[in-house]
Amino acid sequence: MASRRNQEPEHQSWRTRKQRCDNPNFHAFARYGGRGITYTPRWADYLVFKEEMGPRPAGTSLDRYPNRDGNYELGNCRWATRTEQSINRDCVQAALSRPRSITADLTREERAALRRLLRKARRGDVQALQLLEEHNATSLLEEEI
Repeated sequence: MASRRNQEPEHQSWRTRKQRCDNPNFHAFARYGGRGITYTPRWADYLVFKEEMGPRPAGTSLDRYPNRDGNYELGNCRWATRTEQSINRDCVQAALSRPRSITADLTREERAALRRLLRKARRGDVQALQLLEEHNATSLLEEEI
């Protein structure tokens, strides 16, 4: 029988983060440990991780933010919703960083990510709208991408 600790949502996030960074056989290792992303040695201890990150709110998961290419460590991690995490993806950031005149040159992945973001913004998702505003990209709401 699994211990109660193993059933805690924080423990699930801790364990998944560990697999991503340490286990070359893990399906997502190439995007994390394979790129050199690691975690602070303090977080090898679950109880330290849990104390520093605090309780995981329902509907969230561990996100590296503000530096999505940085390591898992205090100051670069948060509990984030799916919307917050999708906004933090490389392809969304890449699409928004392009000048508006060359949106035709977006990669397939960037175009799909931008469409998802615009769909969320059009439905009134505050976080998606804020991201568009931060990138002076609210005019994209009127365009067909």
